Amino acid sequence: MADDSLNLCVTDDIASEIIRSMSDGLLVLDRRGMIVSVNPAALEMLDLHWKDVRERPFGDLFPFESANEEFRKTVMDCMQSHTPMRNKEVSFRTLDGGVKDLSVNASLLKRDEQSGAEEAVVVVLRDMTEMKSLDRARKRVLDHLSHELKTPLAVIKGSLNHIKTSESPAIERIHRNLKRLEEIQSEVDDIIRHREIDESYPFGRWLAQILDLADLLSEGVPACGDSLRDLRAAIEGLFIQGETVRDTRAGLGRVSRETLRKAKEQASHRDIHYVVHLDEDPEIAVPPEMLEKALMAPLKNAIENTPDGGTISISLETFGRKAVLSITDTGVGITEESRKQIFSGFYHARQTDFYSTKRPFDFGAGGKGLDLLRVRILSEAYGFGVECVSTRCRHLPEESQLCPGNTANCRHIRSPQECGKSGSTLFKLTFDVVS
Repeated sequence: MADDSLNLCVTDDIASEIIRSMSDGLLVLDRRGMIVSVNPAALEMLDLHWKDVRERPFGDLFPFESANEEFRKTVMDCMQSHTPMRNKEVSFRTLDGGVKDLSVNASLLKRDEQSGAEEAVVVVLRDMTEMKSLDRARKRVLDHLSHELKTPLAVIKGSLNHIKTSESPAIERIHRNLKRLEEIQSEVDDIIRHREIDESYPFGRWLAQILDLADLLSEGVPACGDSLRDLRAAIEGLFIQGETVRDTRAGLGRVSRETLRKAKEQASHRDIHYVVHLDEDPEIAVPPEMLEKALMAPLKNAIENTPDGGTISISLETFGRKAVLSITDTGVGITEESRKQIFSGFYHARQTDFYSTKRPFDFGAGGKGLDLLRVRILSEAYGFGVECVSTRCRHLPEESQLCPGNTANCRHIRSPQECGKSGSTLFKLTFDVVS
């Protein structure tokens, strides 16, 4: 977009450059509702071009998209009522059907007689999509764990009710502590279901509190000690780096080759062709154990979603100080709705019943959805990027439509090559090279 396409209503060149480089979107409307100023971030968020907004009323920008009515109304209400809007969260649907979570702030600038500036409404937009997605993942994890705590508590309570013994200080103490544990569980459940998670609150601290709660329950209710210790070990194995990890760096090519070897070994019963380009070996600041977990998840996902006869490509390239590992499959692909949630955890693209008879690395197999959530959390902990781009098989546009699991049995194609052109998924992990 050329510089003259922006009417930023400022005279200072430095201020103009700051506004252009803002990550937040900025819109300025005059008192008629016409857009007189817009920065590149706002155009990108709203999936617009300057020609779409030049000399047009803001209220006419989204005439055919009812999903954006709340967003349009939020801005127009501020302009008409002259009432500031603070951190109003709205959904916004883009032209390609995607949905973004936006935070809207709008303020009225009154006419300045001295400078001659006209009355205007300044709208600041912030894209909260990624943050809201991670919050949903956090809540889902906590909700699941809270739900799991209910069962051992109920078992203990039921067992105590069947114990035929005279009242004693020990029994009274057990009942008293059991009641307190039930109150704690209820409080945790209320927090999860009815309160927002602070955006600045580290996920690791939530996990630490869950582990502390597990320890408390284990000490207070010895009968559940083994189960709670198993739960604690499972959480640590999924998300927390153990003390035994000594190497803080890893060769990306070397770990990738070893992870692929293990994956192919576990998927040896599958008929999948692998195209491998892992000749480079840049060093990155991720412990080998954590890196293997981060790589195994998208690789396993690719194998489980690629029918026999299909192809999985793994490549590693370096671009200056960046290393990009790409895992591409010729599988069934992921719908837009599923793609927005695959990193959230405890999410299945298909109904759970479809997974009940499968084993890991079978076509169509799946777990609780924790593997890709773990990748997302590890990416935050170690500072690497992860993204997913997918095209759903054009012959199976809905999640409910199932692939036969073998290209030879698909009635829509005549060769495996045709399958590869029907759908695909790409996982891309981007790391900083340290040497």
